[in-house]
Amino acid sequence: MHSLHIAMLAAVGIAAYTDSKTGLIPNWLTLPLIALGPIYWLVTESSEAGLRSLLAVLVVWLVPYLMYRMDSLGGGDVKLFAGLGGLGGITLGLEVLMYSLIAAMFVAVLLMAARGQLTVIAINVGRIIANPFLPKNRRKPPERNEMHQFRLGLSILAGTAFTLGYNYGLV
Repeated sequence: MHSLHIAMLAAVGIAAYTDSKTGLIPNWLTLPLIALGPIYWLVTESSEAGLRSLLAVLVVWLVPYLMYRMDSLGGGDVKLFAGLGGLGGITLGLEVLMYSLIAAMFVAVLLMAARGQLTVIAINVGRIIANPFLPKNRRKPPERNEMHQFRLGLSILAGTAFTLGYNYGLV
């Protein structure tokens, strides 16, 4: 396993722990992580590799940032994904993002099923999906008191571990 992949797992492990304890993924973890990838690739490979890593930071940051703007992700999650993109590159970063969101989806469904709230969630999801296609006078915003949150740190850890395990033939 590449040393950067070990760094990714360590960072995500710390993020999952702090997120589960405090609800926050701290800047002291995410901001250096964002800088680490481009610097590492610049120093060990080439200026082109450093630029590719910087591009990966931006590409992997984009979708989580849009989700953050829609109040669907926290800022620490966004910065963590960006840092993981810089370390692993665009493809690996996007795989981590995809598998983390899939893990989060499963966790959300299980939590809502345990709480007996799947119908409410299905209605809200339907509204969120349908609203952009409806005339303004027929749009129904999801009920804020029926929206639910949970921390993504463990889902990001699961997505990262799965991605690395899959890429190394361990899964």
